[in-house]
Amino acid sequence: MLTNDLITAPPAPEFNAEAELYFMPGGHYLFRRRSAAGVTSKFVTAPDVAAAFTGQEMDSGWLPPGMMRVGRHALGSWYVYTAPAQRARLALTAPEGVLDIEIPIPRTVLVGCGENCYLAALCEDHFNPDARLYHAPFPNLYNELRICWGDNTPPEVDFQSASKVWKLFFDAPFNGHLAGGKSQAYPDDVRRQLLALAGSKRRRYPERDLVETRFTTSSLLDALQRGWV
Repeated sequence: MLTNDLITAPPAPEFNAEAELYFMPGGHYLFRRRSAAGVTSKFVTAPDVAAAFTGQEMDSGWLPPGMMRVGRHALGSWYVYTAPAQRARLALTAPEGVLDIEIPIPRTVLVGCGENCYLAALCEDHFNPDARLYHAPFPNLYNELRICWGDNTPPEVDFQSASKVWKLFFDAPFNGHLAGGKSQAYPDDVRRQLLALAGSKRRRYPERDLVETRFTTSSLLDALQRGWV
């Protein structure tokens, strides 16, 4: 347990420091970071500390389809997982109740980093880390691509469970939360586009409907590791 002294953030040092590392009894480490939003604290592992002090990160390199890349850095574990364009069953909440639909969805990219997961879409048939990312055309995603889990506990960032996290996102009912800004045709509520697709015979999600982001997978991962997102 954290003592009251650790829970209470100490005063900022006289020199310009953005973070502090505490060496705790029993070989534990506490990382504390300062930002404009306040002070955040988290326990970190020995590999995390080694990465922070040496500047050397664990990196598997790009892997075969599905799990493309995994590693660790000073803020914790990360991975990049992709799923091909496919037909998927979704549950949409509407005034008349929950609607079970089947639609084509674009290739998706799931990035787990630190304590959060991010989902985006690709127009390419094959994964390309330098291709432009688009907002995944679904509710429950913040503008910075982070998944909103609602009242559910966010899953631990572990590359071994990435496919389960992807499935968990699509198994949850999609309501009107964060439904705007994900569709060119229906900018206020992407669910209207999803319902339109359910009533059509399209085999692919219309690429012209996707909303572009400022990221590629490579630049998103870099921004997440640097704490810029």
